[in-house]
Amino acid sequence: MAPSTTPCPKGRCICRNKVVLRVGSEADHTALEICPKLPVTSQHLMNGIKAWKGDGRPVVEITWRIGADSPLSYHHWLYTRVIQTRTDREPQAPKNPGLDFCDIILAWMFGGTIKDEQYQDTAMSALIARLRAPFGEQAHFLRTINALYIKGVHNNLHETSPLRMLVADAVVWFGSPDLFERVKHDDGMPKSFVADLMDAMRRERDRLSAALKRIQTEHDFGSKKVRFAPSLPAEQEKQGGNGFAENEPAMLAELVNHKESIPTRRFEIRTAIPHRCRQQLPVPMFSSRPGRVLRWSISKSAYCYFRGNVIDYAQQGTSINSLNPMKSG
Repeated sequence: MAPSTTPCPKGRCICRNKVVLRVGSEADHTALEICPKLPVTSQHLMNGIKAWKGDGRPVVEITWRIGADSPLSYHHWLYTRVIQTRTDREPQAPKNPGLDFCDIILAWMFGGTIKDEQYQDTAMSALIARLRAPFGEQAHFLRTINALYIKGVHNNLHETSPLRMLVADAVVWFGSPDLFERVKHDDGMPKSFVADLMDAMRRERDRLSAALKRIQTEHDFGSKKVRFAPSLPAEQEKQGGNGFAENEPAMLAELVNHKESIPTRRFEIRTAIPHRCRQQLPVPMFSSRPGRVLRWSISKSAYCYFRGNVIDYAQQGTSINSLNPMKSG
């Protein structure tokens, strides 16, 4: 009977020639065992196993002094192909998104040490997914931006490293001017990081400028405004300061340019009602598909206070034609 090529379950390997990973330094290291039948994508591991000439099980030395949990994350990934953080390993502990960001970034750096591009791709995908989540943890990521953390990244990565570029881009995308000023005047912050931020700001400025020109050329949006209103008698339209009957809301839709080059329609409801009064308002009911409006409806949940005399509704990608504009102004 031919031997099985299926890897043994994690922690229950019965193979005699298990591979030993010694991660750390000579004085302080962690020893991890992996099944020899596991698919290995690390060039460092493959070279170490092939070069092993000693007796007994192969031993691969990995020099790593930054994070003691990074080898555990890689060991888990070898069996599951999932990046595991310290929060994942301790489900009873309080959630700490900032710590998770640090673990994922260290996982990417550990992948570079052992020359495992597939592991790095998984770590980068996990990092980007957290940053792009609709209710993401961007604020927790920004809290990890301190001198000690940035030094660890910049002292161990080349200036063209994708991770260095992503960290700088994320600070530009999600950070505030106050954060940039704090980083710029922090004496402990590497000057290379400040230079990366300047490059990221330049790239973002050029991208937005090109996107704005492309949108204006292709769609010719300008500052066009379209007015919407129910059918009202001509004499009634003349009443009220906003062109409509008293307490009758008038709707204006203005085309503006979104940061990500997505056309955004901003709906304003103007009314003569005092801002301290509560009024039931027409609410745009959008479908799940961008570019389509189902209907305008009166919702019982649409009670809200006015700020001044204007309330804004904004929706990306709404088709202006589907709202049947009465006239432009």
